[in-house]
Amino acid sequence: MNLHDYIDAVNEFCLSITGNLSKRVCGVRNDSRKVSKRDVFVAIRGTELDGTKFIESALKKEASAIFYETLPGNLILDDFPDVTFIKIVEKSGYSVFARLCEVFHDFPAKKMCSIGITGTNGKTTSAFMLNYLFRSFGQKTGMIGTVVYEINGQKIEAARTTPPPDEVQEIIAQMREEKVDTLIMEISSHSAFQNRTGSMRFNCAVFTNLSGDHLDYHQSMENYYQAKKKLFTRDLAPDGIAVVNIDDEYGRRLAKELDSKILTYGFSENADLRILEFSGTSEGSLYKLQYKEKAYQDESPLFGKFNIYNLAGVVGALVATTDKSLKEILRMIKNFTGVPGRLQSIKKINGGLIFIDYAHTDDALDNVCSALNELEHENIIVIFGCGGDRDKTKRPRMAEAASRYTDFLIVTLDNSRFENPDDIINDIKLGIPTNQKHRIIADREKAIAAGVQKLGPKDILLIAGKGHETYQDVKGVKTPFDDYKIASKYAEK
Repeated sequence: MNLHDYIDAVNEFCLSITGNLSKRVCGVRNDSRKVSKRDVFVAIRGTELDGTKFIESALKKEASAIFYETLPGNLILDDFPDVTFIKIVEKSGYSVFARLCEVFHDFPAKKMCSIGITGTNGKTTSAFMLNYLFRSFGQKTGMIGTVVYEINGQKIEAARTTPPPDEVQEIIAQMREEKVDTLIMEISSHSAFQNRTGSMRFNCAVFTNLSGDHLDYHQSMENYYQAKKKLFTRDLAPDGIAVVNIDDEYGRRLAKELDSKILTYGFSENADLRILEFSGTSEGSLYKLQYKEKAYQDESPLFGKFNIYNLAGVVGALVATTDKSLKEILRMIKNFTGVPGRLQSIKKINGGLIFIDYAHTDDALDNVCSALNELEHENIIVIFGCGGDRDKTKRPRMAEAASRYTDFLIVTLDNSRFENPDDIINDIKLGIPTNQKHRIIADREKAIAAGVQKLGPKDILLIAGKGHETYQDVKGVKTPFDDYKIASKYAEK
């Protein structure tokens, strides 16, 4: 396709065009280091980097077109007669880049049934569960999420929850080649705010819950909520269905504010898909769901009330997008065993139980600890840390949440990144109650070893924060580190 085809897709953002539109486009980039001859370069003015500063670098690499909000002061357009310059509306760089990437891959998602999942917690479990169910019902599926990207069962390592637009469209294009029927995507708040999915419109959008996280980026809970809401307004197809947890405060608000078709779920008597009963067992959970006056009781190997919320949201998405009955869905869902790093269990030789979980917010940690508290036990030991260069406000809240159910707390490091580890630990310590028994062991492997050593035959150990991750990020260097493998090593001793 030529540049004119690309302009048609982003015309609403274009203020002026200088140059030829008939030239062929070979690639779309927002990173000047990746630019090749005849590529389009989009100069995005982001929160950390200003793409304007890299326009000259893109020109040196023979970019054929530049989309920009402003130009460097010393740049003279007449000096580049073979380059097309397109001035775009302020703060539209993210949207423009995403749409251009869609054009480059010829809008690969347009013939797929697409389901987006957003919320602070539960996205990954919900995505895996949906992927499992659709495949069980004979669909060819694609999944983009935190733990892994997957195309018809073939796994690709995931770098982030929702990749940047060029990667998103490339992955979906691969799915199209594999004739995928159903696309399942986790939608992070960063992704929604930056419009990484471009003009994609989802057939179904699931809202799990909302609690404090990423406030370093969004600055306030209101901004965080508004970012999440975009999936249900800007990004939902005209005939799409919103599946919303109305037991959650922000879910109730969302349900009231939406004009789209809504299917609600929760324990609330007003929920369309209602959870009537729940109880935790040593093997998972027992629950009862009701939809359109039909109620079914069943069991799941998933632990915790929060996972029954995830299950209900997934059932809602299946009811909304397929002709499967509640009974058929529940018959299949009972075989779903969970997600790596989400309450993944290890049994110690002496009988103690160890769980690995990704919980890295106070709400998630509270939910996981509450679920474990329902199991038969003598003591609960919790090991957790907080990521560096991320939302600092949640650190003391996470300590408070862990302490509600914990007999012994071990504070350690997570991915400290470029932040001083002592500062992270000191922030966490602010939330530890004065009567809480605890230790500070900064070295994460030593902390895990100490937790396993302290574990009695009827005790439970939770290692939280990293879950499926297989590295530890310190000062920009990622070294191999897998909570599950390390805990397993010490559990065998």
